[in-house]
Amino acid sequence: MCFAHLYSGYIATESFAGVLLQIVLIAVDVAIYIPFVKKMDKKSFVFENLYEDDFEKIKTMEEKDNENRRLIRALANMYDDVYEANLESRIVRVIRTTQSESILFSGQELTFSEFEGWFFKKVSKEYENELRGLFSSADFLQKLAGSGVLEKEIRLDVKGRMEWFRLQFIVSRIKEDKPSMITVMAMNIDEFKRRQEEQNIALRSAYEAARQASIAKSTFLSNMSHDIRTPMNAILGMCTIARQNMDNPKKVEDCLSKIDASSAHLLNLIKAVLDMSKIESGKVVFHESTFDISQMVKEICDIIQPQAAKKGVEFCYGFESLKNIYVTGDSLRIRQIFVNILGNAVKFTPEKGKIKFSARTCPSSYTDYTTFEFICSDTGMGMSEEFKEKLFQPFERETNSKIHSIEGNGLGMAITKNIIDLMNGEIYVDSSIGVGTTFTVVLHLKEADRNGLQEKEGEEENKGTSRNFEGKRILLVEDNELNREIAREFLTLAGVTIEEAQNGKEAVEMVEKSGENYYDLIFMDIQMPLMNGYEAAKAIRALHRRDADLPIIAMTANAFSDDIRMAKEAGMNEHISKPIDIKKLFKAMEEFL
Repeated sequence: MCFAHLYSGYIATESFAGVLLQIVLIAVDVAIYIPFVKKMDKKSFVFENLYEDDFEKIKTMEEKDNENRRLIRALANMYDDVYEANLESRIVRVIRTTQSESILFSGQELTFSEFEGWFFKKVSKEYENELRGLFSSADFLQKLAGSGVLEKEIRLDVKGRMEWFRLQFIVSRIKEDKPSMITVMAMNIDEFKRRQEEQNIALRSAYEAARQASIAKSTFLSNMSHDIRTPMNAILGMCTIARQNMDNPKKVEDCLSKIDASSAHLLNLIKAVLDMSKIESGKVVFHESTFDISQMVKEICDIIQPQAAKKGVEFCYGFESLKNIYVTGDSLRIRQIFVNILGNAVKFTPEKGKIKFSARTCPSSYTDYTTFEFICSDTGMGMSEEFKEKLFQPFERETNSKIHSIEGNGLGMAITKNIIDLMNGEIYVDSSIGVGTTFTVVLHLKEADRNGLQEKEGEEENKGTSRNFEGKRILLVEDNELNREIAREFLTLAGVTIEEAQNGKEAVEMVEKSGENYYDLIFMDIQMPLMNGYEAAKAIRALHRRDADLPIIAMTANAFSDDIRMAKEAGMNEHISKPIDIKKLFKAMEEFL
């Protein structure tokens, strides 16, 4: 190759000078090329060494960088808008946006004034003064530098509708102990705020309802104090008058009659409170029986007629269409409904007023049931529209000076409404002040077998209505001395022999020590020391003797339906609640002696 270059130089110049020139050029090429090649070989060697030693580290760094980028994108995607504000250059860069305006798109850079011009067209006016010039506020920047993150909730215009957003300001770069770069992230929280507002409204409503209930109960306690003290005053006053007139039997009889009436009123008041308590706790139990609906309505009218006559109010009724209809239901609760309604009619109807009570059957949509419509109308005081809305709420009474002088506790209609609802019935009221009130009650009662009832009634009629209890021995179990004295006096009237125990343990021991069939009946209190009535009844039933099934009757102030059930479960045969009704007492004795 070299000889070729020399020959080409000779040919080109046709002299040996050309050959010498080619030799010089070859020498220059060699002098330059060889060091260059060596140098490049050396560099390649160094690069190869670097690649081999640090390739894994470089790869790891790249993976971490990609992971950080993915994390940043994921966090940014949680927000609707992300902006980066450079406080030095006063440039806002759009990282992410959901805004539809053409001025904004990812990667766009705006001056502070351009960004504020767009932003304050959307922000609610109530926040404008607070947010304008925010990045120039020394107080804001100082707080942000101290905490690193600040939040603010504002409302922005979104397609013509103001929606809630949460702004987060995060320091992303600090220079000379001051924020130089701030990331602003905006999240739409409108749905959350609306749900929160709905919950707040519900809480405020619940609070207001609880407050009103508290006020109503406070008013009730005030009224109850009056209503309790009124019959108590009569009872104590009549007792004092009776003592001062012991030599005047007629006066004493009058006092005793008034004490009896006041006691009955006080007992009804207590029953109303207990009824309301049972209803509110969901413990109302219906005791169904078969009865003649017309006979029940007649009994109700027999209760109301004397009250109306005493006040000078005309009371008329008609229920011919109900004759010879027998149904199954809780007759006592049904009676309670109409005694409450008609009793109120008597109380709130002035002298020479009129009360009309009627009842009829209606077509029923329930198979094997009969629908009854009862209407009670009066020409009484009537009710305001405002009070009609609260009529069936517990403890409510009309705020009328004429009403305050009339006895009542604000529970009667609440109890009535709840009983009707529990019986799947309906109640409607129409009333005007000075005109009167009309109540309509609709009840659906199951049709009953009349023949079976007549047989049962015949059996009851064949039973003697009076019995001679002489020779019968009764064990009276009562821890309260005064209650024992009252029961002892009542039982003495029946001519029985009485033995007494002061607690359940003593009663069980007396039965154990006695001969079989020594006792004919036990009257058992419930709440007693050492052993209560339930435990004593169970212990007696567990005795290994032929008379372990002797009749045991609970005679107690525990008067709820649950108490009756517990007495039966303990093995007792009957339940009589205090205060003792002597007629019920003798009726129970007739049944078991």
